[in-house]
Amino acid sequence: MNITYRSVYLSDLKKIVNLYTQQDGFKTNTLTDDFGLPLDIMMADNNKILACSFILFNELDEITYRVLSDKAIVSDDMADDLLLFTKKEKMKHPVNECLKNSIFRLTNWMNHSV
Repeated sequence: MNITYRSVYLSDLKKIVNLYTQQDGFKTNTLTDDFGLPLDIMMADNNKILACSFILFNELDEITYRVLSDKAIVSDDMADDLLLFTKKEKMKHPVNECLKNSIFRLTNWMNHSV
């Protein structure tokens, strides 16, 4: 299986939401701020999204990253590779209201359109 990494495109959002809603902790029909901002994806040969990295805020209002993946295919090492790719490719994000506002606006838009 040939794996590639790339930034998230708008056309990926529906597949990313599907990946997110298949996770064990998802219990509501709407996205919240804990969805975060999708940054990069890991794809297989058939253009299937295997994993996605996100930036979000933790309880202490600090920037954090996470990876959601298809656990049947993606190992912990593969998820760590995507996280490493994301951190190398992105500038450090300062904690600011613009990023929080972007996450809020994205989840609000997706709740009403995707």
